[in-house]
Amino acid sequence: MTEICPGRCNNRYRRAVAAHDAALADWQAAEKKHAQRVAEWELVTHRRGADAAGPRPRATHGERPEPPNIRPALGAPIWCGECVAAIRANLAELDDLVPLRLEHSDGYQAPGDFSAERVSRSHDEASSPSPGHDDLDELLEWLRVWEAAYRTSQHSPTAPRRGVSAHALTSATAWLLARLDHMLTHPDIGQPFGVGVQWWHRRLQTLTKTKPPLSRKPIPCRRCGRHSLYYHDDPTRPTVRCHADQDKCGLIMTVTEYDEYQAEYEDEQKRAAISTPNDTQAPAVAEQEEQTASAALRRGR
Repeated sequence: MTEICPGRCNNRYRRAVAAHDAALADWQAAEKKHAQRVAEWELVTHRRGADAAGPRPRATHGERPEPPNIRPALGAPIWCGECVAAIRANLAELDDLVPLRLEHSDGYQAPGDFSAERVSRSHDEASSPSPGHDDLDELLEWLRVWEAAYRTSQHSPTAPRRGVSAHALTSATAWLLARLDHMLTHPDIGQPFGVGVQWWHRRLQTLTKTKPPLSRKPIPCRRCGRHSLYYHDDPTRPTVRCHADQDKCGLIMTVTEYDEYQAEYEDEQKRAAISTPNDTQAPAVAEQEEQTASAALRRGR
């Protein structure tokens, strides 16, 4: 049986399932209490009569919660195609983000800007003389562990000695990128390795302040109707997302889907404006119609 993709594409589905599970647990607890009250009422009715027992207890917890009506993205066999592409891009960008991290951790105000004034390190970085190199060492060790695991599963020779420099990171990521498609389908390696790549990418983006900016879109959300659509300029997968309520809406559209929706929305607004003239246009339209009728009447005479 094909499992659902563990990537971000199913975040809304997982939130909906978690909310349904919580609501179902509350409903089941209320149903159990109601059944106990009914049993007590029946016992009193049997022993003392209906007059002594009073009216039958009514259920006040509503109907059983319906499961979420959301179709999740399925893995092929573990990750969906879009998430595989995103993980590939994330892994390749690690080689670019680590040098920025090394520059930023030296105390300069902006990555790569050596003319900026030096700033004090944060409390978390104060204990290490070079937190950027600590991240590089930790990332290299993490990549070595997964490379060794994959080599063992394929009965391949052990990995060569690459050192601990940025060149070693380039070599390690290149080796993994060449085998990434097969690694992400491995039953023991695919999911934890893909999740780890995404975690490292988010961490380094946060530390280097290179997360893509958000830009607000001018039209309302197609699902919830709120003006809460934002463009996420993610190089791996640009999307337009609703930020109104992630649990109730959480709409995610590709750029192509948003462009089509925007064209439909603008056409609908134009048709509505034509069919329903506003108050400022109404007197002019009425006056023009009156003049036309008067001219026709004069021609008739």
